[in-house]
Amino acid sequence: MLILPSTILCSIATGVSLFLVFYLIYFIIINEFVLVSKGFSWKAFASLFNILIITGNLASVGFSISVAVQRFYAEADSPLQKGMGIIAGFTIALSEYCYLRCTWARGSDIVRRSFKPLFSGMSLLLMWVPILLIAECTVSAVYILKPKSAQVASIFFGIYGVTGFVVVVFDAVMLISFIQCLRSTHTEEEAVSEDFLIISWYGIGSSLLCFSVNVVFVGAGL
Repeated sequence: MLILPSTILCSIATGVSLFLVFYLIYFIIINEFVLVSKGFSWKAFASLFNILIITGNLASVGFSISVAVQRFYAEADSPLQKGMGIIAGFTIALSEYCYLRCTWARGSDIVRRSFKPLFSGMSLLLMWVPILLIAECTVSAVYILKPKSAQVASIFFGIYGVTGFVVVVFDAVMLISFIQCLRSTHTEEEAVSEDFLIISWYGIGSSLLCFSVNVVFVGAGL
């Protein structure tokens, strides 16, 4: 009875991520080359921000596909099932990292403006996130290979809880910063940069979308 809903969730997650990948490529080409009458070059296209956002969405595609294969095509405790589980753990960590880096690149100036005391702490946190995510991938792989170990299971759920908490708090701070930036347009005499307003509106939308997509991914993985 649970196979059909899970299949639908995996299909939705994969479809959304694939759509975003193609849309992002289209958006980048149109806005960075066509509209400004600039000749296409791979160097300009492959900027750090563009690579991060495309890689993050490709990782989401990989996560959905690996979960689908793991649940519906691989036999229980088979090498294929374990391999897909390890890939799923890696891709979700990669998508988390890309999302955090993209969000920070887009909105760090707004955080500095809205919450100066938090800016340094979040910058430092972002430097340590790769270590946390590598640990998450490693523990996830060990847990998949040794699922009956109570000690490994405790570490696995603990580190996933910490990682999830970090991502949620990080995203919440960004979301509050975007909202605060918009509110300041009505309370401050000094005009707020139009770029900040655009980033804030898109930041709010992407943060809410991220929460929604995460719900779909979690549902697909259950």
